Amino acid sequence: GGNQKFACCWDACQLAFDTPDALNQHLNDAHIGAGLSTYLCCWRGCPRAAQGSAGIFKQRQKLQRHLTTHTNFRPFVCAECGARFSEATGLHLHARTHTGDRPFACEHPGCDKRFATSGSLINHMRVHSGYKPFRCPVCHRCFAEASNLSKHKKTHSGERNHECKICGRAYARSDQLTRHMKTHE
Repeated sequence: GGNQKFACCWDACQLAFDTPDALNQHLNDAHIGAGLSTYLCCWRGCPRAAQGSAGIFKQRQKLQRHLTTHTNFRPFVCAECGARFSEATGLHLHARTHTGDRPFACEHPGCDKRFATSGSLINHMRVHSGYKPFRCPVCHRCFAEASNLSKHKKTHSGERNHECKICGRAYARSDQLTRHMKTHE
């Protein structure tokens, strides 16, 4: 709504602002400091600050970037769809979803796949190398991608929240239900 306020939760500060931009400016002017050897996140409830050294930043810019996770300061806006980003690089990478630009090519013989980000290419290369660094602590099965391990862990929890509306069978993961639904076609 139009009367939403953005509260400063830095230490004991009680101020609130009309926009994330105004909150961000206040943090820079009143709290972050400059010319220091280390910068500390003092945002109330910050999980990094609670971890001690994880809440300490060696550069002002790194603390400013971290604070966007608390403030929702996202000044970079996609002209195509309105998606907002805290950094220009995020907007630049996002733009590739609209342009279809995939500058990172797999150089494995016989593979012609291309990717929008270098990270996606690195993940893909594990298909060829067989490298699976993400290990399930329960059954020790290994995965090439963290997201696949995360999905797999749900199979151990016993939760089956994805139910077939036709026959009532339930699955731990949505992709398992999708595969099952093809048996009804």
